[in-house]
Amino acid sequence: MKVLKIYILLVIGIAFAGESLLAQRRQIDSLCALIKTGKEDTVQVKHYLKLYFQYFPMNKYDTCLIYLNKGLFLAKKITVGKEHGWKKGIAHCYNNIGVINWRKGNYQLALTNYLAAKKEYAYIHYNPGLVLTNNNIGLICDEQGKYADALIYYFLALKVAEQINNKYNMTMCNNNLGNAYHWLKNDSLALIHLNTSLKLAKELDSKVDISLAYNNIGLVYDGQLNFTKALKNYFAALKINTEESNESGMAMNYNNIGIVYYRQHNNKEALKMYLMSLNIEEKLNDKKGLVGSYRNLGDLYREAINLKQADFYVNKSIFSAKEIGRKYDIVKGYESLIKIDSTKGDYKAAYRHHLLFDAYNDSIFNEEAQKKGIQATMQYAFDKKETALKFEADKSLLEFEIQNKLNTQKQFFLIIGFIGFALLTGVLLFFGKRAYHANKKYSEVLAKENETKELLMQEVHHRINNSLQMISSLLSIQADTAINRETQSYLIKTETRIHTMSAMHQLLQEANTGLEVDINLYLHKVINFYKQVLENYPDITLDVQIPSNILNSKTALPLALIVNELLTNAIKYAFPNKVGVIKILLTKTERTLYQWQLSISDNGTGLPTDKTPLNESSLGLELVTIMTKQLGGKLNTFNNNGANFVITFNGLTL
Repeated sequence: MKVLKIYILLVIGIAFAGESLLAQRRQIDSLCALIKTGKEDTVQVKHYLKLYFQYFPMNKYDTCLIYLNKGLFLAKKITVGKEHGWKKGIAHCYNNIGVINWRKGNYQLALTNYLAAKKEYAYIHYNPGLVLTNNNIGLICDEQGKYADALIYYFLALKVAEQINNKYNMTMCNNNLGNAYHWLKNDSLALIHLNTSLKLAKELDSKVDISLAYNNIGLVYDGQLNFTKALKNYFAALKINTEESNESGMAMNYNNIGIVYYRQHNNKEALKMYLMSLNIEEKLNDKKGLVGSYRNLGDLYREAINLKQADFYVNKSIFSAKEIGRKYDIVKGYESLIKIDSTKGDYKAAYRHHLLFDAYNDSIFNEEAQKKGIQATMQYAFDKKETALKFEADKSLLEFEIQNKLNTQKQFFLIIGFIGFALLTGVLLFFGKRAYHANKKYSEVLAKENETKELLMQEVHHRINNSLQMISSLLSIQADTAINRETQSYLIKTETRIHTMSAMHQLLQEANTGLEVDINLYLHKVINFYKQVLENYPDITLDVQIPSNILNSKTALPLALIVNELLTNAIKYAFPNKVGVIKILLTKTERTLYQWQLSISDNGTGLPTDKTPLNESSLGLELVTIMTKQLGGKLNTFNNNGANFVITFNGLTL
């Protein structure tokens, strides 16, 4: 009876499948007939696009390209209104040609077509098309390991999607953003965008987008080694894709589930999942999916000490990844080869593969480039200060030259007056009165102009201060949500540096004294930030002695940044037992009238004795060296019952 039921269900299933295929064939034949009998216009271009959508689910990509190229040729040829070429049709064809090339792994060709489509959509201001092409360009960047570039295009797409309130596109954009943030190792932001995508997809009841969100949320938890949550999300995605007969999605889910089983050392189940994924990917000619499956099988065979098979599959993975330009998969492939070489005992090959691993990995995450970026940002801030100072100097010079010209004119009139007083009294009186009024009027205009410039300078300081405070707040929020302690520490240090700059602009705004600040008020604003930090360390005290003197901001800012860095280092490293005293002393030396000395010391563990050069020990101490040079000063470091830093510099008091 059971066999009979199965047979009946099978017959019914075949009948339905046959009917579905027959209906699809009829639709294709109907479209082909319309193309043959119709005239060359926008309707015929739409027929070509419909044929593309008929063949696309069958993975007949070459047939798709034939119809899309015919549609593109016709769309360029026809005239719509007064314009040669149907722009929207051209854009649709370019975009879908890009999709086919993306599926085939031809990323550069896909990118060329996406950019061409975006240009046409922008020309006719078609926002849905701009969302689509920006997302597609982001996906190409994603595939090539350019995750920061991908974020730019995903955010461009999301901005337009929100403007037109298209929830479907907002779902897609948030999903892609979450994926990019995951690869950039920012899981907190990744989960925010992925959960937003999942919520929107459920509101729309979009099964494909729901499954994608579940799958990518699983990837985040997988990366955190939270296998229970990872499998829960992967199986939720697999269930939807199975119900919807989404073979591409099923292959991806099987592969990800296999990775989790592999990490749990359940190699039997892992192999089962990998092979199920591989069968579907080979059927669909999914080059991207095949890259991952080959590598995963290689890792599995290495675990089973079948090194010949392991080597075969991993090399196949690297070759395929290079063919389609997936840097991330190339890096992972070389990482797997290194492990295989080490298991073989072939350390020469392992070293060679390690060099290739480093080369590709550095092209994705280049820490030196990040460090240069930070230095460039700091240099930009200092250049802005230099520009502001130059502006003030030029303004003073101009005023001096104007005053000199006025004085020269006055002297000229006085000499003429003494020589010809008797004859030219009337003339001199006339010109004298005229000069007086002109001088008075010019002085009034100059005074008003100076007042306007001062107001503008105050507004500049106000806006810069607001911007710096906003950046400081964002860094504080990011630090609170950061999972990695090193990242959190880096963000907090950056926040204190921004706070130091913000305090400068706040004082310049309040003081109304041009580019001069009271160094006592300024440094106390910087140090007060740490008094809040030290509330958690009641046994660490600050001894601060700073006189009240007016210093130029060009001197005060580097001085404050030095205090910020050295105070941070002292709190962090000087007192393992959280007990001690930090002294900050600013004094004039006895050598010259403008010679100053800044001393920062503690009674902690002292400086390391390994002779490490100061500017190579950390970014913070490197900044201290840079700031000392900015002051034109000299830095001296030594141990004397703790670490001692003494900076001697010239500071012109006013």
